[in-house]
Amino acid sequence: VDSLSKSLSSMVTIKDKNSQIVVVIPRSQVILKNFLLPSHSREELQKMIGLQMVTQVPYAREDIIFDYAVIGHSGTGHAKVLSAVVHRDVINEFLKIFRSAGLPIHQFILSSSSIVKWFNGQHPQEAKSENATIGILHMEADKSELCFSRQGQMVYAREIKYGQRDIGADFEHLFLKDLSLTLETYMREHPGDAILKIYLLAPRSLHGLLLEKISFPGNIHVACLDP
Repeated sequence: VDSLSKSLSSMVTIKDKNSQIVVVIPRSQVILKNFLLPSHSREELQKMIGLQMVTQVPYAREDIIFDYAVIGHSGTGHAKVLSAVVHRDVINEFLKIFRSAGLPIHQFILSSSSIVKWFNGQHPQEAKSENATIGILHMEADKSELCFSRQGQMVYAREIKYGQRDIGADFEHLFLKDLSLTLETYMREHPGDAILKIYLLAPRSLHGLLLEKISFPGNIHVACLDP
């Protein structure tokens, strides 16, 4: 921790230290849960979600920090809620590192949310489409995240433990299988959602190979973007 704090401190300027620092939490460190709750009051939703956490996550209630977003409403007027849960130790570790470096943290954000926010900024018209859900597959060297967004708001995200280096390599079939299972899970948990397109965020050099290897059922279109 001390060496990392020193490295951070040596890399930043006085201007950086006065900026609002946002820490991105990896999807692997966060549990996402969907709830359908009979309220629209933020205070009531907070309490209801807190009660749900007792049985929905493998940590004691006092050991977690959570936040949520209302992502829609059911025909009966219930609130559709997406909740993000992180163990308190994860947050405390980040706080310790950045405080030691003299860097005050302004906000924590889930990596999946940052991917969706980036897409919203780059493609605002498609992000705000009222008629369909957009998929965004962000591919790194050794892992990927598949996020689904509706009207610019993230509604689902899952990490896939395969990435760019697995395309055209030994574990390509496992990557494609995991990708397919993730899509099936989303469609099962969100019946009736019309997925218009899934964007693949990867270096331009991989676009041709990705379009050759990756396809989805039905009328789901695939497009590549260079992040």
